[in-house]
Amino acid sequence: MWNLSTNKWIWFATTHGHWFQDWMQADAGFRFSRWNDSNPVLDDYVGHPIMGAISMDIFVQNDPRGKTLQFENSKAYWHSRLWALLWSTIYSAEWKLGPVSEASFGNTGQHVYYDHDAKKWTNGTGSVGLVVTPVGGWVWAIAEDYADKIIIRRLDQRTSNPFYLFSMSFLNPCRGFANLMRYHAPWYRDYRQVPAGPSYTTQTDADASP
Repeated sequence: MWNLSTNKWIWFATTHGHWFQDWMQADAGFRFSRWNDSNPVLDDYVGHPIMGAISMDIFVQNDPRGKTLQFENSKAYWHSRLWALLWSTIYSAEWKLGPVSEASFGNTGQHVYYDHDAKKWTNGTGSVGLVVTPVGGWVWAIAEDYADKIIIRRLDQRTSNPFYLFSMSFLNPCRGFANLMRYHAPWYRDYRQVPAGPSYTTQTDADASP
């Protein structure tokens, strides 16, 4: 939706012609044998891993067993995160080639054009996104798990100030964003209680009676 609303060429390609036929032609033009897709370096090696890590976090949040596990060298933990890697791989492939993808909305891969920034002809496709998104995202997500256990866990138990807790979320940005997508605070954890906000003691009717 972001690409459709901000890029007039993607909007034009999506809303003109035969949608299904154009999507199939775009998929057929995908260059699996080429690594670089002519996107900026930050997109390929920072943005895509972030997207992969967020998709992993969403999977873990919906895994009854995996969401209760913090970083640890155990079969259960690695099994959970490898399943999340598989999900991220499928998600990445869908984003590039599936029915809701750069190929179906914008028809990336259908036409060859001259990229003035990259200074070469390209159709905007390459295998870098298919590989870096899940693999880089997996490394990123594991690193966030490790940082949460070693650093954040020791800090968030010392304060209930939402401002400080929110600041700590920048050490786990992908998990924080995934939490927001399920309407939870960025610092929320399924496997431990994080104190946030002032606590109040309520007075029961029995306490109030003389």
